[in-house]
Amino acid sequence: MSIIQAMLAGTSALNKYGDAMTVIGNNLANAQTTGFKTSRSTFEDMLVQTIGVSGSGSSTQVGTGVGLSSVDQSFQQGSLNTTARVTDMAIDGRGYFIVRDAGLQPGKVTVAASSKQDEKIYYSRAGSFQKDKNGYLVNNSSMIVQGWLLDKDGNRVNPSPKGVTDVNLAKTQAGDNITIHLGNPTGMARIAANLDSSVAYDATSAQLNYDKGHTSTIRVYDSQGGSHNVEVHFERSGNTDEDKNRWKFSVIVNESEIDPKSIGTSEDNFSTPPSDLSIGTGKLMIRDAGYLVFDDSGSLVDVLGKDKTSRITNSPSYSSDIAFTFNFMTDGGNPATPDGGQKIKFNFGNPSYTPKVDGKDMKPVGGSGRDGVIQSVGDYQALPQFQDGYGVGTLEDISVNQDGKLYGSYSNGQTIPLYQISVADFSDEQGLDQVGASLYRATSASGDDIGGIAQTGRLGGVRSFVLEQSNVDMSGEFVNMIAMQRAFQANSRIVSVTDGMLEELMSLKR
Repeated sequence: MSIIQAMLAGTSALNKYGDAMTVIGNNLANAQTTGFKTSRSTFEDMLVQTIGVSGSGSSTQVGTGVGLSSVDQSFQQGSLNTTARVTDMAIDGRGYFIVRDAGLQPGKVTVAASSKQDEKIYYSRAGSFQKDKNGYLVNNSSMIVQGWLLDKDGNRVNPSPKGVTDVNLAKTQAGDNITIHLGNPTGMARIAANLDSSVAYDATSAQLNYDKGHTSTIRVYDSQGGSHNVEVHFERSGNTDEDKNRWKFSVIVNESEIDPKSIGTSEDNFSTPPSDLSIGTGKLMIRDAGYLVFDDSGSLVDVLGKDKTSRITNSPSYSSDIAFTFNFMTDGGNPATPDGGQKIKFNFGNPSYTPKVDGKDMKPVGGSGRDGVIQSVGDYQALPQFQDGYGVGTLEDISVNQDGKLYGSYSNGQTIPLYQISVADFSDEQGLDQVGASLYRATSASGDDIGGIAQTGRLGGVRSFVLEQSNVDMSGEFVNMIAMQRAFQANSRIVSVTDGMLEELMSLKR
Protein backbone atom coordinates (compact mmCIF):
# COMPACT_ATOMS: atom_id res chain seq x y z
CA MET A 1 0.00 0.00 0.00
CA SER A 2 2.83 2.40 0.89
CA ILE A 3 4.45 1.82 -2.53
CA ILE A 4 1.24 2.94 -4.25
CA GLN A 5 1.13 6.00 -1.98
CA ALA A 6 4.68 6.84 -2.95
CA MET A 7 3.70 6.73 -6.62
CA LEU A 8 0.62 8.84 -5.95
CA ALA A 9 2.72 11.37 -4.05
CA GLY A 10 5.10 11.63 -6.98
CA THR A 11 2.19 11.89 -9.41
CA SER A 12 0.65 14.75 -7.40
CA ALA A 13 3.96 16.56 -7.56
CA LEU A 14 4.13 16.10 -11.33
CA ASN A 15 0.63 17.61 -11.67
CA LYS A 16 1.26 20.55 -9.38
CA TYR A 17 4.69 21.38 -10.75
CA GLY A 18 3.11 21.25 -14.17
CA ASP A 19 0.59 23.86 -12.95
CA ALA A 20 3.46 25.94 -11.59
CA MET A 21 5.18 25.76 -14.98
CA THR A 22 1.92 27.05 -16.51
CA VAL A 23 2.09 30.05 -14.17
CA ILE A 24 5.71 30.70 -15.16
CA GLY A 25 4.85 30.32 -18.83
CA ASN A 26 1.97 32.77 -18.45
CA ASN A 27 4.27 35.27 -16.76
CA LEU A 28 6.83 35.04 -19.55
CA ALA A 29 4.13 35.19 -22.22
CA ASN A 30 2.89 38.49 -20.74
CA ALA A 31 6.30 40.03 -20.18
CA GLN A 32 5.30 42.83 -22.62
CA THR A 33 1.62 43.11 -21.66
CA THR A 34 0.62 46.60 -20.47
CA GLY A 35 -0.22 46.64 -16.78
CA PHE A 36 0.28 42.87 -16.33
CA LYS A 37 1.04 41.66 -12.81
CA THR A 38 3.25 38.62 -12.34
CA SER A 39 2.01 35.58 -10.41
CA ARG A 40 3.78 33.02 -8.25
CA SER A 41 2.88 29.52 -7.11
CA THR A 42 3.02 28.44 -3.49
CA PHE A 43 2.74 24.83 -2.38
CA GLU A 44 1.52 22.93 0.67
CA ASP A 45 1.73 19.34 1.81
CA MET A 46 -1.37 17.21 1.33
CA LEU A 47 -3.27 15.06 3.79
CA VAL A 48 -0.96 13.34 6.23
CA GLN A 49 -1.77 9.71 7.11
CA THR A 50 -1.07 8.27 10.55
CA ILE A 51 0.30 4.74 10.21
CA GLY A 52 1.21 4.02 13.79
CA VAL A 53 2.32 5.21 17.20
CA SER A 54 5.93 5.41 18.31
CA GLY A 55 7.23 4.09 21.59
CA SER A 56 7.06 7.59 23.04
CA GLY A 57 3.41 7.81 22.18
CA SER A 58 3.78 10.25 19.28
CA SER A 59 2.09 9.53 15.99
CA THR A 60 3.97 8.04 13.08
CA GLN A 61 2.75 9.92 10.01
CA VAL A 62 3.38 9.73 6.29
CA GLY A 63 2.62 12.48 3.76
CA THR A 64 0.58 11.79 0.65
CA GLY A 65 1.95 14.37 -1.74
CA VAL A 66 1.94 18.07 -2.56
CA GLY A 67 -0.86 20.52 -3.36
CA LEU A 68 -0.95 23.94 -4.99
CA SER A 69 -1.72 26.23 -2.05
CA SER A 70 -2.31 29.43 -4.04
CA VAL A 71 -1.36 31.44 -7.07
CA ASP A 72 -0.67 34.97 -5.81
CA GLN A 73 -0.08 38.11 -7.81
CA SER A 74 2.59 40.68 -7.18
CA PHE A 75 1.02 44.14 -7.44
CA GLN A 76 4.36 45.89 -7.41
CA GLN A 77 4.32 48.72 -9.94
CA GLY A 78 5.89 48.11 -13.32
CA SER A 79 8.14 50.58 -15.07
CA LEU A 80 6.53 53.56 -16.84
CA ASN A 81 7.40 53.86 -20.51
CA THR A 82 6.90 57.07 -22.46
CA THR A 83 4.53 57.10 -25.44
CA ALA A 84 3.42 59.70 -27.99
CA ARG A 85 -0.32 59.59 -27.17
CA VAL A 86 -1.91 61.82 -24.55
CA THR A 87 -4.66 59.29 -23.81
CA ASP A 88 -2.06 56.71 -22.75
CA MET A 89 -2.19 56.89 -18.96
CA ALA A 90 -0.68 55.15 -15.98
CA ILE A 91 -1.21 55.36 -12.23
CA ASP A 92 2.07 56.20 -10.55
CA GLY A 93 1.43 54.44 -7.28
CA ARG A 94 -1.55 52.64 -5.84
CA GLY A 95 -4.95 52.48 -7.54
CA TYR A 96 -6.92 51.22 -10.53
CA PHE A 97 -8.72 52.84 -13.43
CA ILE A 98 -12.47 52.18 -13.46
CA VAL A 99 -14.04 51.07 -16.74
CA ARG A 100 -17.60 50.18 -17.64
CA ASP A 101 -18.81 47.53 -20.02
CA ALA A 102 -20.70 49.42 -22.73
CA GLY A 103 -23.59 46.97 -22.31
CA LEU A 104 -24.50 48.69 -19.03
CA GLN A 105 -26.67 51.78 -19.30
CA PRO A 106 -24.94 55.07 -18.33
CA GLY A 107 -25.73 56.48 -14.93
CA LYS A 108 -25.68 53.12 -13.13
CA VAL A 109 -22.01 53.24 -12.25
CA THR A 110 -21.29 53.47 -8.55
CA VAL A 111 -17.89 53.89 -7.02
CA ALA A 112 -17.98 51.68 -3.91
CA ALA A 113 -20.03 49.09 -5.77
CA SER A 114 -19.12 45.43 -5.29
CA SER A 115 -19.35 42.85 -8.05
CA LYS A 116 -22.70 41.73 -6.64
CA GLN A 117 -24.09 45.22 -7.15
CA ASP A 118 -22.58 45.87 -10.54
CA GLU A 119 -21.12 43.00 -12.51
CA LYS A 120 -20.14 45.18 -15.49
CA ILE A 121 -17.75 47.48 -13.67
CA TYR A 122 -14.11 46.47 -13.99
CA TYR A 123 -10.77 47.73 -12.80
CA SER A 124 -7.47 47.91 -14.60
CA ARG A 125 -3.89 49.09 -14.37
CA ALA A 126 -3.63 49.20 -18.16
CA GLY A 127 -4.24 52.76 -19.31
CA SER A 128 -4.04 52.35 -23.07
CA PHE A 129 -7.08 54.48 -23.86
CA GLN A 130 -8.37 56.11 -27.04
CA LYS A 131 -11.44 58.02 -28.21
CA ASP A 132 -14.01 55.95 -30.09
CA LYS A 133 -16.32 57.13 -32.89
CA ASN A 134 -18.87 58.41 -30.36
CA GLY A 135 -16.32 60.39 -28.39
CA TYR A 136 -16.07 57.99 -25.44
CA LEU A 137 -12.68 57.39 -23.86
CA VAL A 138 -12.33 53.60 -24.02
CA ASN A 139 -9.75 50.88 -23.44
CA ASN A 140 -8.73 48.25 -25.96
CA SER A 141 -11.81 46.19 -25.03
CA SER A 142 -14.12 49.14 -25.80
CA MET A 143 -14.93 49.60 -22.12
CA ILE A 144 -15.61 53.20 -21.14
CA VAL A 145 -13.36 55.04 -18.69
CA GLN A 146 -15.19 56.49 -15.68
CA GLY A 147 -14.76 59.92 -14.12
CA TRP A 148 -16.46 63.01 -12.73
CA LEU A 149 -17.75 65.82 -14.93
CA LEU A 150 -16.14 69.17 -13.98
CA ASP A 151 -17.50 72.69 -14.10
CA LYS A 152 -15.62 75.62 -15.61
CA ASP A 153 -13.76 76.19 -12.32
CA GLY A 154 -12.50 72.60 -12.18
CA ASN A 155 -14.88 71.47 -9.43
CA ARG A 156 -16.79 68.20 -9.68
CA VAL A 157 -20.40 68.83 -10.69
CA ASN A 158 -21.55 65.92 -8.52
CA PRO A 159 -18.73 65.02 -6.12
CA SER A 160 -20.59 62.06 -4.61
CA PRO A 161 -19.77 58.46 -5.62
CA LYS A 162 -22.94 58.45 -7.72
CA GLY A 163 -21.53 61.34 -9.74
CA VAL A 164 -19.08 59.08 -11.57
CA THR A 165 -20.02 58.87 -15.23
CA ASP A 166 -18.73 57.95 -18.68
CA VAL A 167 -15.86 60.12 -19.94
CA ASN A 168 -17.05 61.42 -23.30
CA LEU A 169 -14.97 63.93 -25.24
CA ALA A 170 -17.82 64.76 -27.61
CA LYS A 171 -20.74 65.56 -25.32
CA THR A 172 -21.95 65.20 -21.75
CA GLN A 173 -24.92 63.10 -20.64
CA ALA A 174 -26.87 66.37 -20.46
CA GLY A 175 -26.19 66.80 -24.18
CA ASP A 176 -23.70 69.66 -23.91
CA ASN A 177 -21.29 69.68 -26.84
CA ILE A 178 -17.72 69.47 -25.53
CA THR A 179 -16.07 69.84 -28.94
CA ILE A 180 -17.33 73.44 -29.18
CA HIS A 181 -16.49 76.12 -26.62
CA LEU A 182 -18.76 79.15 -26.82
CA GLY A 183 -17.24 82.60 -26.91
CA ASN A 184 -17.09 85.11 -24.08
CA PRO A 185 -17.95 88.78 -24.69
CA THR A 186 -15.27 91.34 -23.97
CA GLY A 187 -15.87 93.25 -20.78
CA MET A 188 -12.46 94.83 -20.32
CA ALA A 189 -9.96 96.16 -22.87
CA ARG A 190 -6.57 97.33 -21.66
CA ILE A 191 -4.74 99.78 -23.92
CA ALA A 192 -0.97 100.25 -23.73
CA ALA A 193 1.09 102.55 -25.96
CA ASN A 194 3.78 105.21 -26.03
CA LEU A 195 2.49 108.60 -27.22
CA ASP A 196 5.15 110.73 -28.86
CA SER A 197 5.46 113.88 -26.76
CA SER A 198 7.06 115.73 -29.67
CA VAL A 199 3.82 115.67 -31.68
CA ALA A 200 2.44 119.22 -31.79
CA TYR A 201 -1.17 120.35 -31.76
CA ASP A 202 -2.36 121.56 -35.18
CA ALA A 203 -4.00 124.87 -34.32
CA THR A 204 -5.00 125.48 -37.92
CA SER A 205 -7.33 122.53 -38.19
CA ALA A 206 -9.75 120.78 -35.92
CA GLN A 207 -9.81 117.78 -38.20
CA LEU A 208 -9.11 114.35 -36.79
CA ASN A 209 -6.34 113.07 -39.06
CA TYR A 210 -4.46 109.85 -38.44
CA ASP A 211 -1.20 111.55 -39.38
CA LYS A 212 -1.72 114.13 -36.62
CA GLY A 213 -2.17 111.62 -33.83
CA HIS A 214 -1.78 108.00 -32.90
CA THR A 215 -4.13 105.04 -33.29
CA SER A 216 -4.27 101.76 -31.35
CA THR A 217 -6.43 98.91 -32.62
CA ILE A 218 -7.72 96.13 -30.39
CA ARG A 219 -9.91 93.18 -31.35
CA VAL A 220 -12.92 92.60 -29.09
CA TYR A 221 -15.66 89.94 -29.06
CA ASP A 222 -19.44 90.12 -28.83
CA SER A 223 -21.76 87.79 -26.91
CA GLN A 224 -22.00 85.40 -29.86
CA GLY A 225 -18.25 85.06 -30.28
CA GLY A 226 -17.95 87.43 -33.23
CA SER A 227 -14.86 89.61 -33.43
CA HIS A 228 -14.71 93.36 -34.08
CA ASN A 229 -11.84 95.82 -34.44
CA VAL A 230 -12.07 98.88 -32.22
CA GLU A 231 -9.72 101.81 -32.80
CA VAL A 232 -8.67 104.27 -30.11
CA HIS A 233 -7.27 107.43 -31.68
CA PHE A 234 -5.13 109.81 -29.59
CA GLU A 235 -4.45 113.46 -30.45
CA ARG A 236 -3.29 116.57 -28.65
CA SER A 237 -6.10 118.27 -26.76
CA GLY A 238 -4.91 121.82 -27.40
CA ASN A 239 -1.96 124.21 -27.34
CA THR A 240 -2.24 125.77 -23.89
CA ASP A 241 0.15 125.05 -21.03
CA GLU A 242 -2.47 122.79 -19.57
CA ASP A 243 -2.60 120.81 -22.83
CA LYS A 244 1.11 120.05 -23.11
CA ASN A 245 0.67 116.86 -21.10
CA ARG A 246 -2.91 116.13 -22.08
CA TRP A 247 -4.21 114.00 -24.94
CA LYS A 248 -7.79 113.37 -25.98
CA PHE A 249 -8.96 110.14 -27.47
CA SER A 250 -11.84 109.03 -29.70
CA VAL A 251 -13.27 105.54 -30.14
CA ILE A 252 -13.88 104.38 -33.73
CA VAL A 253 -15.60 101.30 -35.20
CA ASN A 254 -16.78 100.12 -38.60
CA GLU A 255 -20.31 101.27 -39.35
CA SER A 256 -21.31 97.84 -40.70
CA GLU A 257 -20.70 96.29 -37.27
CA ILE A 258 -23.02 98.57 -35.27
CA ASP A 259 -26.82 98.33 -35.01
CA PRO A 260 -28.21 101.29 -37.01
CA LYS A 261 -30.91 101.86 -34.38
CA SER A 262 -28.28 102.81 -31.80
CA ILE A 263 -26.36 105.30 -33.91
CA GLY A 264 -26.41 108.84 -32.60
CA THR A 265 -29.10 108.34 -29.95
CA SER A 266 -26.94 110.24 -27.42
CA GLU A 267 -23.54 111.86 -27.30
CA ASP A 268 -22.18 108.71 -25.68
CA ASN A 269 -23.29 106.58 -28.63
CA PHE A 270 -21.44 106.05 -31.85
CA SER A 271 -22.38 108.52 -34.53
CA THR A 272 -21.48 109.38 -38.08
CA PRO A 273 -18.47 111.72 -38.04
CA PRO A 274 -18.63 115.13 -39.73
CA SER A 275 -17.56 115.10 -43.34
CA ASP A 276 -14.46 117.17 -42.61
CA LEU A 277 -12.97 114.43 -40.42
CA SER A 278 -10.69 112.24 -42.49
CA ILE A 279 -11.00 108.99 -40.56
CA GLY A 280 -11.97 106.92 -43.59
CA THR A 281 -15.27 105.85 -45.07
CA GLY A 282 -17.75 103.56 -43.34
CA LYS A 283 -16.69 104.59 -39.84
CA LEU A 284 -18.55 105.54 -36.69
CA MET A 285 -17.01 107.26 -33.72
CA ILE A 286 -17.44 108.69 -30.26
CA ARG A 287 -15.58 112.01 -30.69
CA ASP A 288 -13.46 113.24 -27.77
CA ALA A 289 -14.53 110.29 -25.63
CA GLY A 290 -12.05 111.15 -22.88
CA TYR A 291 -8.72 112.68 -21.93
CA LEU A 292 -5.43 111.31 -20.60
CA VAL A 293 -3.31 113.48 -18.35
CA PHE A 294 0.42 112.89 -17.83
CA ASP A 295 3.02 114.45 -15.58
CA ASP A 296 6.29 115.92 -16.84
CA SER A 297 7.97 112.49 -16.63
CA GLY A 298 5.35 111.00 -18.97
CA SER A 299 3.53 108.92 -16.34
CA LEU A 300 -0.25 108.74 -16.47
CA VAL A 301 -1.71 110.67 -13.55
CA ASP A 302 -5.37 111.14 -14.42
CA VAL A 303 -8.10 110.13 -16.84
CA LEU A 304 -10.91 112.53 -17.64
CA GLY A 305 -14.30 111.65 -19.02
CA LYS A 306 -15.99 113.27 -21.98
CA ASP A 307 -17.08 116.07 -19.67
CA LYS A 308 -13.47 116.46 -18.45
CA THR A 309 -14.44 115.18 -15.02
CA SER A 310 -11.66 113.19 -13.34
CA ARG A 311 -12.28 109.45 -13.27
CA ILE A 312 -9.61 109.06 -10.62
CA THR A 313 -10.83 111.33 -7.83
CA ASN A 314 -14.37 110.00 -8.28
CA SER A 315 -13.33 106.35 -7.98
CA PRO A 316 -12.73 104.71 -4.57
CA SER A 317 -10.12 102.44 -6.19
CA TYR A 318 -8.56 105.25 -8.29
CA SER A 319 -9.55 103.34 -11.42
CA SER A 320 -8.96 104.80 -14.86
CA ASP A 321 -11.68 102.69 -16.50
CA ILE A 322 -14.12 104.34 -18.90
CA ALA A 323 -17.01 102.25 -20.20
CA PHE A 324 -18.53 102.53 -23.66
CA THR A 325 -21.61 100.78 -25.00
CA PHE A 326 -21.40 98.77 -28.23
CA ASN A 327 -24.44 97.48 -30.09
CA PHE A 328 -22.65 95.00 -32.35
CA MET A 329 -24.18 93.25 -35.34
CA THR A 330 -23.34 89.86 -36.81
CA ASP A 331 -22.11 89.45 -40.37
CA GLY A 332 -25.68 88.52 -41.26
CA GLY A 333 -27.04 91.82 -39.93
CA ASN A 334 -28.57 90.45 -36.71
CA PRO A 335 -27.99 91.91 -33.22
CA ALA A 336 -24.99 90.28 -31.53
CA THR A 337 -25.40 91.91 -28.13
CA PRO A 338 -28.15 91.76 -25.50
CA ASP A 339 -30.73 94.50 -25.11
CA GLY A 340 -29.06 97.62 -23.82
CA GLY A 341 -25.83 96.88 -25.64
CA GLN A 342 -22.49 95.50 -24.55
CA LYS A 343 -20.50 97.62 -22.13
CA ILE A 344 -16.74 97.43 -22.51
CA LYS A 345 -14.48 99.14 -20.00
CA PHE A 346 -11.33 100.67 -21.46
CA ASN A 347 -8.37 100.82 -19.12
CA PHE A 348 -5.34 102.95 -19.93
CA GLY A 349 -3.20 101.88 -16.98
CA ASN A 350 -3.08 102.52 -13.26
CA PRO A 351 -2.47 106.25 -12.81
CA SER A 352 -0.16 107.57 -10.16
CA TYR A 353 -2.41 110.12 -8.48
CA THR A 354 -1.27 112.57 -5.84
CA PRO A 355 -4.24 113.91 -3.85
CA LYS A 356 -4.13 117.36 -2.36
CA VAL A 357 -5.37 118.46 1.05
CA ASP A 358 -5.50 122.19 1.74
CA GLY A 359 -3.37 122.71 -1.34
CA LYS A 360 -0.65 120.34 -0.15
CA ASP A 361 0.41 117.18 -1.98
CA MET A 362 -0.29 113.99 -0.05
CA LYS A 363 1.19 110.52 -0.52
CA PRO A 364 0.68 109.22 -4.09
CA VAL A 365 -2.00 106.58 -4.50
CA GLY A 366 -2.98 104.26 -7.33
CA GLY A 367 -0.35 102.64 -9.53
CA SER A 368 2.93 103.51 -11.19
CA GLY A 369 1.33 105.37 -14.08
CA ARG A 370 3.64 103.53 -16.48
CA ASP A 371 1.89 100.18 -16.97
CA GLY A 372 -0.46 101.33 -19.73
CA VAL A 373 -0.36 104.42 -21.92
CA ILE A 374 2.69 106.65 -21.35
CA GLN A 375 4.10 109.80 -22.97
CA SER A 376 7.71 110.13 -24.01
CA VAL A 377 9.89 111.44 -26.82
CA GLY A 378 10.08 108.86 -29.56
CA ASP A 379 8.00 107.27 -32.24
CA TYR A 380 4.52 106.11 -31.37
CA GLN A 381 4.54 102.46 -30.33
CA ALA A 382 1.61 100.20 -29.54
CA LEU A 383 2.56 98.03 -26.55
CA PRO A 384 1.10 94.60 -25.67
CA GLN A 385 -2.63 94.93 -25.05
CA PHE A 386 -5.20 92.74 -23.33
CA GLN A 387 -8.91 92.08 -23.50
CA ASP A 388 -10.86 89.41 -21.65
CA GLY A 389 -13.11 88.17 -24.45
CA TYR A 390 -12.68 85.34 -26.92
CA GLY A 391 -14.50 83.80 -29.84
CA VAL A 392 -16.00 80.37 -30.41
CA GLY A 393 -13.41 77.59 -30.30
CA THR A 394 -13.21 73.94 -31.29
CA LEU A 395 -11.51 71.21 -29.25
CA GLU A 396 -7.98 70.70 -30.55
CA ASP A 397 -6.19 68.74 -27.85
CA ILE A 398 -6.50 67.39 -24.32
CA SER A 399 -4.15 67.16 -21.37
CA VAL A 400 -4.24 65.26 -18.08
CA ASN A 401 -2.91 66.43 -14.72
CA GLN A 402 -1.57 64.11 -12.04
CA ASP A 403 -4.76 64.54 -10.01
CA GLY A 404 -6.62 62.98 -12.95
CA LYS A 405 -8.18 66.20 -14.24
CA LEU A 406 -8.63 66.15 -17.99
CA TYR A 407 -8.49 69.53 -19.74
CA GLY A 408 -9.57 70.51 -23.24
CA SER A 409 -7.51 72.99 -25.27
CA TYR A 410 -9.59 74.94 -27.78
CA SER A 411 -8.75 76.88 -30.93
CA ASN A 412 -9.76 80.14 -29.20
CA GLY A 413 -6.84 79.79 -26.80
CA GLN A 414 -8.93 78.63 -23.85
CA THR A 415 -8.11 75.61 -21.69
CA ILE A 416 -11.18 74.24 -19.94
CA PRO A 417 -11.47 71.47 -17.30
CA LEU A 418 -13.71 68.66 -18.60
CA TYR A 419 -13.47 65.53 -16.41
CA GLN A 420 -11.57 64.05 -13.52
CA ILE A 421 -10.55 60.42 -13.96
CA SER A 422 -11.79 58.31 -11.06
CA VAL A 423 -9.32 55.98 -9.34
CA ALA A 424 -10.31 52.98 -7.18
CA ASP A 425 -8.55 51.11 -4.37
CA PHE A 426 -9.27 47.91 -2.43
CA SER A 427 -8.68 46.63 1.06
CA ASP A 428 -7.28 43.35 -0.29
CA GLU A 429 -5.94 43.41 -3.83
CA GLN A 430 -5.26 39.67 -3.70
CA GLY A 431 -9.01 39.12 -3.50
CA LEU A 432 -9.62 40.60 -6.97
CA ASP A 433 -10.72 38.24 -9.74
CA GLN A 434 -8.78 38.30 -12.99
CA VAL A 435 -11.15 38.25 -15.96
CA GLY A 436 -8.65 38.64 -18.79
CA ALA A 437 -7.76 41.63 -20.99
CA SER A 438 -5.84 43.15 -18.03
CA LEU A 439 -9.12 43.57 -16.13
CA TYR A 440 -10.12 42.75 -12.57
CA ARG A 441 -13.48 42.37 -10.90
CA ALA A 442 -14.27 43.12 -7.27
CA THR A 443 -15.28 40.21 -5.03
CA SER A 444 -16.37 39.73 -1.45
CA ALA A 445 -12.75 38.82 -0.68
CA SER A 446 -11.37 42.07 -2.10
CA GLY A 447 -14.09 44.19 -0.54
CA ASP A 448 -15.99 47.01 -2.19
CA ASP A 449 -13.92 49.44 -4.23
CA ILE A 450 -12.80 52.54 -2.42
CA GLY A 451 -13.32 55.22 -5.06
CA GLY A 452 -11.28 58.34 -4.80
CA ILE A 453 -9.23 61.09 -6.40
CA ALA A 454 -5.71 60.54 -7.63
CA GLN A 455 -2.98 61.86 -5.35
CA THR A 456 -5.21 61.83 -2.28
CA GLY A 457 -4.76 59.48 0.64
CA ARG A 458 -2.71 56.49 -0.44
CA LEU A 459 -3.76 56.72 -4.10
CA GLY A 460 -1.10 57.45 -6.69
CA GLY A 461 -1.14 60.12 -9.38
CA VAL A 462 -2.31 59.81 -12.97
CA ARG A 463 0.32 60.39 -15.64
CA SER A 464 -0.33 60.79 -19.34
CA PHE A 465 1.91 59.99 -22.31
CA VAL A 466 3.08 56.89 -20.40
CA LEU A 467 2.03 53.25 -20.02
CA GLU A 468 2.80 50.93 -17.13
CA GLN A 469 4.74 47.91 -18.31
CA SER A 470 4.53 44.35 -17.00
CA ASN A 471 6.33 43.78 -13.69
CA VAL A 472 7.56 40.33 -14.78
CA ASP A 473 11.20 39.71 -13.81
CA MET A 474 12.35 37.49 -16.66
CA SER A 475 15.62 36.44 -14.99
CA GLY A 476 13.71 35.45 -11.86
CA GLU A 477 11.21 33.48 -13.94
CA PHE A 478 14.01 31.53 -15.62
CA VAL A 479 15.44 30.66 -12.21
CA ASN A 480 12.00 29.48 -11.07
CA MET A 481 11.66 27.48 -14.27
CA ILE A 482 14.91 25.63 -13.60
CA ALA A 483 13.86 24.94 -10.00
CA MET A 484 10.50 23.59 -11.15
CA GLN A 485 12.18 21.50 -13.84
CA ARG A 486 14.50 19.90 -11.28
CA ALA A 487 11.64 19.23 -8.89
CA PHE A 488 9.62 17.70 -11.74
CA GLN A 489 12.57 15.49 -12.72
CA ALA A 490 13.04 14.32 -9.14
CA ASN A 491 9.40 13.36 -8.78
CA SER A 492 9.39 11.62 -12.15
CA ARG A 493 12.17 9.45 -10.72
CA ILE A 494 9.88 8.66 -7.77
CA VAL A 495 7.25 7.41 -10.18
CA SER A 496 9.73 5.37 -12.24
CA VAL A 497 11.41 3.84 -9.17
CA THR A 498 8.12 2.91 -7.50
CA ASP A 499 6.99 1.44 -10.81
CA GLY A 500 10.11 -0.78 -10.76
CA MET A 501 9.37 -1.76 -7.19
CA LEU A 502 5.85 -2.77 -8.18
CA GLU A 503 7.20 -4.85 -11.06
CA GLU A 504 9.57 -6.56 -8.65
CA LEU A 505 6.67 -7.23 -6.29
CA MET A 506 4.59 -8.72 -9.08
CA SER A 507 7.45 -11.01 -10.09
CA LEU A 508 7.42 -12.72 -6.67
CA LYS A 509 4.46 -14.88 -7.74
CA ARG A 510 6.41 -16.43 -10.61
